[in-house]
Amino acid sequence: MCGIAGFITPSNTSTPTNVIQAMVVGLQHRGPDGSNIWQHEIGEHHLAFGHTRLAILDLTDTAQQPMIDSETGCVLIYNGELYNFHDLRAELLSLGERPFNSTGDTEVLLRAYTRWGKDFVKKLRGMFAFCIYDPQLRQLFLGRDHLGIKPLYITQSPHQQFAFASEVRPLLNLPWSRRIIDAFGLMGYLAYGSVQGPNTLISGIQSLPPAHTLTVDVSEDIIKVHEPQRYWQLTPAPVSSSFADAASQVSIALEDSLRLHLLSDAPLGVFLSGGIDSSSIVALMAQVAPEHIHTLTIAFSEANFDESRIASSVANHYGTHHTEINLSANDFLTQLPSFLASFDQPSSDGANTWMISQACRQVGIKVALSGLGADELFAGYSTFTRTSRAAQTLPYIDWIPQFGRNLLANLLSSISNSTRNQKLSEWLRSDGSNLSTYLILRRLFLAPTCQALLDPEYLRQANETMLSQQVVTALKTYSSTDDSVTAVSLLEMNTYLVNTLLRDSDQMGMAHSLEIRIPFVDYKLAELVMSFSGATRTHGVLNKPLLRAAMEGKLNAAWIDRPKMGFSFPFDIWLRGVLREEIERSLMQLSGFPFQPGAVIKLWKQFLSGSNGINSSQILVLYALANWMQKNQVVFLN
Repeated sequence: MCGIAGFITPSNTSTPTNVIQAMVVGLQHRGPDGSNIWQHEIGEHHLAFGHTRLAILDLTDTAQQPMIDSETGCVLIYNGELYNFHDLRAELLSLGERPFNSTGDTEVLLRAYTRWGKDFVKKLRGMFAFCIYDPQLRQLFLGRDHLGIKPLYITQSPHQQFAFASEVRPLLNLPWSRRIIDAFGLMGYLAYGSVQGPNTLISGIQSLPPAHTLTVDVSEDIIKVHEPQRYWQLTPAPVSSSFADAASQVSIALEDSLRLHLLSDAPLGVFLSGGIDSSSIVALMAQVAPEHIHTLTIAFSEANFDESRIASSVANHYGTHHTEINLSANDFLTQLPSFLASFDQPSSDGANTWMISQACRQVGIKVALSGLGADELFAGYSTFTRTSRAAQTLPYIDWIPQFGRNLLANLLSSISNSTRNQKLSEWLRSDGSNLSTYLILRRLFLAPTCQALLDPEYLRQANETMLSQQVVTALKTYSSTDDSVTAVSLLEMNTYLVNTLLRDSDQMGMAHSLEIRIPFVDYKLAELVMSFSGATRTHGVLNKPLLRAAMEGKLNAAWIDRPKMGFSFPFDIWLRGVLREEIERSLMQLSGFPFQPGAVIKLWKQFLSGSNGINSSQILVLYALANWMQKNQVVFLN
């Protein structure tokens, strides 16, 4: 796990050596075990690569980056882990590849490119973001993993300049970077609680989408950035399978994924919440690698948020070395400045991962396994059942003309300002499709709140989804199936999972130089699970029946049959208590364009009084934004 950055620019422009040095310094938290810079002249262009290293596989200097292939001159910088690198190494050697100089995965990735060309990316299994310079082709070749675990951001200027990095913040060091908020980045952030890729909050900077590569041609005097190319697509093709057979196949695939994710030359632990997802990881670890399992959990005095008793029960059953972190509101307030400083881009989430990642590093753990991704695959969210109910309801109201549905929606809105009523009203005004239903269910700020919050001129740029047309077009392809469970799975994986959970997991783990691995977010496992119909995966009941069946006999029934709780903090209580003064002071900063005068403070007062259904996540989104903008000196363009 590492941090990567680089740029290519005409040699006569003002992008000096100290810029790449500043970019590398800005990534030091991602790789405290070493850093290197490589620079090269290509005709009239200057190329610079920077790398910071967190040593996990092959802890020797032979795995340092940037890595140069001695035969072809190809240069690689790479962030991530290849879980199938042993198999790839064996395949390369069988094809006559010369002996390897290192024992890790970096050299395998580089040699795979020199042997198979750009198609090599289809052979990779793991989490990765990379850039390769090929001197023979005079090209940069960038790529990102199948499901978007590792981030990669890109930017270009109108003056033949291109740059990339593992985070947005290093790109702000570039001379051509403008620290101006991107309108669609902001609106997607407010609507859904996190920035919706490929947009970022900074105008001119985008993320390379998951499962995409990007080629940049460098001729004597021209830099040409091609359109990103997709190399893999999760395309469900349901096969006929009984529930029992599906559960058996999932059980085998989970164990396979878990074994691969245990490859490490550094100490390894597990985030244990007490839910079925993380408990499943501990149970499988106890089965395939029972020695020295270290589990960690967070405990709260607020009983409705505390799962520590269950987590302790799981840990005791499997004999893990268990660490429990007791967290109070005052403890969190003390840590708040450091937590906020960790945001590469702000989010309504991430505090849980930040705190437990800190605890991991304090006990000497460099790699941790997380249960993220199971809800998306195995239908664990309420969005699955609610979208299914909406699809069943639609035929009964479809005969009502749209103006009649609008009247009904207005009536509902006038009766109550509750979130439930407002979302039902928006659904009545929509086309009722799986996509519309899902986006409404996932909305954090609904249309009436956005209209009260933002300047009308600013809002005029947006459509009803608050997303760019590019994003909406992509989401329509994921939701085109008639199987609402499959549609929601694809939407969850391509929105909430990649834009919120995986991004927060990366930036909060990396803030503490911790590599977080996610066995459920494995493209081979995803292909298998998505080959089963929605009916097979849900089996007529709630809360991940297929995963429960796959883990039957491995987990205590009492742990499996618990209702879903979720790993969240008691912010509704804390924001009205010890965090109140800090929150209010920061929200005062959001008083000018594009926010309506007094709108943010009015929203804060509604939250404090419990009116209009305003919740802590909405307040935290605004609070995180205000702090991030101030820290990174980012402004709105009026």
